[in-house]
Amino acid sequence: MDDSSLYFIGLIPSGDLQLQLHELKQDISIRYKTYHALKSPPHITLIPPFWCPNDSTSNIAVFLKDFAASFHSFKIALDDFGSFDQRVVYVRIQKNTLLTILQKSLSTSFMEKLNISKPKEASFHPHITLAFKDLTLKMFQKVWEKYENERFQASMDVGHLYLLKHNKIHGWKEEGRFPLLPT
Repeated sequence: MDDSSLYFIGLIPSGDLQLQLHELKQDISIRYKTYHALKSPPHITLIPPFWCPNDSTSNIAVFLKDFAASFHSFKIALDDFGSFDQRVVYVRIQKNTLLTILQKSLSTSFMEKLNISKPKEASFHPHITLAFKDLTLKMFQKVWEKYENERFQASMDVGHLYLLKHNKIHGWKEEGRFPLLPT
């Protein structure tokens, strides 16, 4: 796949919330020897990683610009911590109808309008990952023991879609930011 790159589409919190979530990821990384989550900014994945020919990136940007311009910005609430399969620790996102509609519409439009190999299907469970992949079972238990009953409350403006590209060395970097309509 030399002429292709790996991308995903997501939402990235801004300002103080971005910093707070990054600090949480760093703290978990240092205390529990898990580093993989630091390879991307704190985010909510809307379209999971997919391969795209490098010469098609501009098509994705045009698609995302047009798509984003058809949705109004909105707020979502972050609410405490959760886990998957004793390998992932994350910040929960409160159920939000607008977020679900945005993701479903994006996923459907993305597959229909762009000739890109379909990303791995998964049910949409919005969250912000703090630790995963290289988190051993033993360390997961320690992390979860600390965060299972911790409180985390915040709100996040959903004002942009983000295209992130994997750079093969340091992880995921922002490739494009596409504004939603103001409310």
